[in-house]
This record gives sequence, C-alpha cells and structure tokens, in this order.
Amino acid sequence: MQSSEESAKISVEVVRRLVNTGKEILKTKEVMDGMAGPYEVVSDAKYNAWRTQVLNYLSISLTETNHYFMGVRQSLRTGSYPSNVIDGLEHLEKLIEDIDTGLFLQQKVKTEPFILLRKIFDKFYKVAVQLRSRHGERETLDISDEYDVQDLLHALLMIEFDDIEPEDWISKFAGTGSRVDFALREYQIVVETKKTSQYLKNKRVADELIIDIERYSKNPQCKCLICFVYDPDGYINNPIGFENDFNDKTREGLQVVVFVRPKR
Repeated sequence: MQSSEESAKISVEVVRRLVNTGKEILKTKEVMDGMAGPYEVVSDAKYNAWRTQVLNYLSISLTETNHYFMGVRQSLRTGSYPSNVIDGLEHLEKLIEDIDTGLFLQQKVKTEPFILLRKIFDKFYKVAVQLRSRHGERETLDISDEYDVQDLLHALLMIEFDDIEPEDWISKFAGTGSRVDFALREYQIVVETKKTSQYLKNKRVADELIIDIERYSKNPQCKCLICFVYDPDGYINNPIGFENDFNDKTREGLQVVVFVRPKR
C-alpha cells in the first residue's frame, strides 16, 4: 500500500497541467528528412523542458521504486519524438485515473520495505569489509561466494524485518522445485541474491534475472521481485544502466527492482 506521506505529495491538478503541456507539445510535430527516410519530431526545446519538469516533479513526490515513477521515466526517453510524448502521457493519465478512483492508495507493495532494503544494500559492502577486521585476528566471515552473501544478508534483514522466510515458501506455488533466497511474506516480496565473479558477469547475471522474472511473474504469492547483485570487484560495467534495464519493467503485475552494490 502506498504510504500516506507519499500519496499526500501528489497533486492531481499538477499532473493534469503536465498532461496538458504534453498535449500542446504534440501540436509542434513536424516531419524531418533523414538518411533512412522521413521521421516525425516535436519541438526539442519544449520536449526536453517538459521531460525535465515531469521527472523532477515525480522524483520529489514519489520514491524511485514507485510503479508510476518508473513507468514515466521509462517512457520519457531521450529524443524529441512524438512516441515518447504519447507514452509519457499514457502513464500520466493512468496516474490521474488511479488517483481519482482511489487505486493510488492501494498499491500492492508498500514503500517502507524499499527504504529499509535500500539501506541494507547500501551498507552491505562496508559491513562485509568491517567483518574482515577483528580483534586478535579472530576468524570472521569472508564474502567469497553467493552463500556467504545470503548468510550476511539474512543477518542484516533480521534487524529490520520480523517475518523472513529463507526456505521454499514460494516455490510450491510456482510449480517448480526451485528455492528462493528470502521471502518477506508480509509484503509479498521475494529477495534474490547474486554475487558477481569472473564467471558471472553482466550477461550471465542478466540472463539469470530474466529467468527469475519469468518464474515469479507466474506466481500470485509474489508481487515484487528484488534482486541484490553484490559486485565488490566491479564486474558490472555500468551499474546504473544495468539497474535501469530491469527497474523500468513490470511483467504481469510483478514489480522488479534491482540493486547493484557497491556502485562505482
């Protein structure tokens, strides 16, 4: 459910004005000649100004993991093309519709867990490094593989969450024998972990995520899939781009959020 603090920040009147501005920009459409043939554009200056205004308003009004914000951000791509404006307008108009009907206050995934999970993921690397330094050179946990990541993450999750299911709570609903890493049942969230290595880099991590998304999108018990990609050695070349490739997508009602940490 959307938090009351977040929902209060959204003004339907402001969103309507942004929609009206977008419709005016569509009126500036003209045909240009290109090497591949004619193509349509709108006023570049007006589109970029409107795009900045929309994203700025939503970024200060919603969390970046909010469905609406992610959808609009994905739609308003770089390039002053009418299709970008139209896609953005569709998302904004749906936002207005959901505010008017009250559905905006009934989103399936709470905002609060994302804030807590982000804090844990942001600090994970520092905690892992600190664990290597113990008094008297006592034995400690060295994060060398994915199982180590899971062990430490489980301990950190227990600080903020009471109901953590590390077993196969969800697999029996998925029709497969596969396990999940952690399930936060109160929020219908599944947390999957990946640890990069010389054998698990960009493409293989992405391929595994695609499989995970396909599996959980068919599961009515899971409304959000969060993947924590632990990348201490920098095998993910463009962490922000990698996150955005997945964070702007939903599949059959499944929200997908990817965190690559540490970021470089």
